[in-house]
Amino acid sequence: MKTMRWLLKHAGKVVVMDNEITDLDLAVLESAIAKGSEKRGDLVFIKNTRKKYSGIQVLYEEGDEMLQKMLSDIEGDRGFTVPCNTKKQADRVMMKLQEEAKETGIDPSRFKLYTSEHGEVPKDINAEWSGNFVVYSPTITTGIDFQPAQPQNVYVFIEGEDTTSPASVLQMITRNRRIKEVYVSSIKMKNKPEFTSFEQMCQRLDTLSASKAKLAPCALSQVATLQELQDRAFNEETDEDDYSDTEFSRLYKQALWHDNIMRSSFQYQLDGMLMSRGFEVSRQSISQLTDRDVEKAHRLIGNAEADRRCTQQAV
Repeated sequence: MKTMRWLLKHAGKVVVMDNEITDLDLAVLESAIAKGSEKRGDLVFIKNTRKKYSGIQVLYEEGDEMLQKMLSDIEGDRGFTVPCNTKKQADRVMMKLQEEAKETGIDPSRFKLYTSEHGEVPKDINAEWSGNFVVYSPTITTGIDFQPAQPQNVYVFIEGEDTTSPASVLQMITRNRRIKEVYVSSIKMKNKPEFTSFEQMCQRLDTLSASKAKLAPCALSQVATLQELQDRAFNEETDEDDYSDTEFSRLYKQALWHDNIMRSSFQYQLDGMLMSRGFEVSRQSISQLTDRDVEKAHRLIGNAEADRRCTQQAV
């Protein structure tokens, strides 16, 4: 962080590009260059309004239904990509695909799996992935620009909200730059924030920071990052370090709070991000359906129709 601040202050010009830029990102940049900069210029924010994926459908479906669609693509010799938000899910999907596709005579080398323990991202991604069946975990979120010869389906498997964020899932989906349709299976979502208030979250972090107990990996990472951004002073009475907030540590706490809110409404946030890129999202109905011809209680309907039914129910 210190190195980044120094570079921001002394660079002639800084251009920052990201998938999602929030007010917090701008606040971090503003804080870094506000004092001590050799040439303090204006902070200019430019929003790219181009919707690259306009008109492409996003459909929520059950995992088994998606598997059948993938098998149909395999039989039709149509490649696809499968982002999964956990390594376990990626392994499971790949195993199921290979088992079901044994009788098709497909060359096993066309099944590509990338996780923290399997597969290395090739230098020529287009040559390696084109026409093949690619499954990957959050090992791949950025740095890949796949341009298949023909538009392909993308099948997304999300299990729980504790691993990747909605923004990261969006990045995983759009590693494929030529998308035909997107299918999403989303299960085990709590749809409930871990903390009910910013103050409660801060109190929890401060308590963990002062604790000597062994922390879970996620909490350990958050506390370690927080302490790195805080001021530290040695306490002669306790023979321990005391930590106090700085401008950067307060911004980090705000970022964690935003992440808490995003994950508590994961599908809603992901849908919004997808639509901001031009995707047309059809989500599962959240109202009770009474039509006799409806075979499933959770059939897919468009956003406008879902909103209309919700409004009618509220009335």
